[in-house]
Amino acid sequence: MALPAPTKLTRRYLLDFTWRAAVFLMIFGIYLYDKNLLHFETQSKLFWPLSLLWVAVLVSMLAQLSPKSRLTTGCMKQYVTGYRPAPNYDREGLKTAVKQQNVGAAKVAALWLAVHGVIGYLYMKKAVTVAELVLLCAFYYLCDLICVLFFCPFQTFLMKNRCCVNCRIFAWGSWMMAVPLVFVPHLYARSLGADNGQETFCRMLDRMEQMLGGERASRFHSHFSKIQFTPGGGEKCHRTFADNGGYGPDWAPLAAEVARRGWSPTFICESAGTQAEDALEMKRVYQSFCEGGCL
Repeated sequence: MALPAPTKLTRRYLLDFTWRAAVFLMIFGIYLYDKNLLHFETQSKLFWPLSLLWVAVLVSMLAQLSPKSRLTTGCMKQYVTGYRPAPNYDREGLKTAVKQQNVGAAKVAALWLAVHGVIGYLYMKKAVTVAELVLLCAFYYLCDLICVLFFCPFQTFLMKNRCCVNCRIFAWGSWMMAVPLVFVPHLYARSLGADNGQETFCRMLDRMEQMLGGERASRFHSHFSKIQFTPGGGEKCHRTFADNGGYGPDWAPLAAEVARRGWSPTFICESAGTQAEDALEMKRVYQSFCEGGCL
């Protein structure tokens, strides 16, 4: 007996599942190859697969916030545009069902927060690193569709509802998958590097000027090099300008901001074995930002 042709909605879910499986397998492959690549908190530039995961999760979140999103009925049932009143329904039965759903949702929230409280504790104790948290986020991104298409433990053991359409937590998935990363005290975890580059250096130098005064701040003394950090955030070693491993910080944004202010600080290059070469590069970049191309 031939299987019925998949519906348009089924094909859409399967396509989404394939995409999410590809994203997870990519992150998992990177984790097996070199999990340090997933430590965004030690990188001056984001590794592009991490950007892909972040954008995927963000789009999934934002889609839930618009009543005009072309999502399924289960995702949009909280909006009035998706409401279709039924005649002669059992009001008391509806109240009872809503109460049961609220209790089930509270159980799910309590369990999810408790489990991730433990994960957060393990992270603080360094038993779990950022790489594992990123991998867990990618796994949840895939599991969100597994729960819809194949098996949902929340539905079976806690919610006990019939299907996703009337599930109180159906639209929670996009937010639940991001929970592991809230423990990382890093701007990339909360803004994807929105607070980065010349804007960051501008605020840093503003703070220096506020504390030291303009005249003293304009001639500050500093050492500079690209740094490789350990997963725990400590300094591992100095790198060179020629390294292409995503090490930072970037010199150009700082040089541009110092030149814009007309300051003349002293920078000592501390690159690993290429101090002379990289010092000349720092000077060249700085001069390129100065008016007239000279100091």
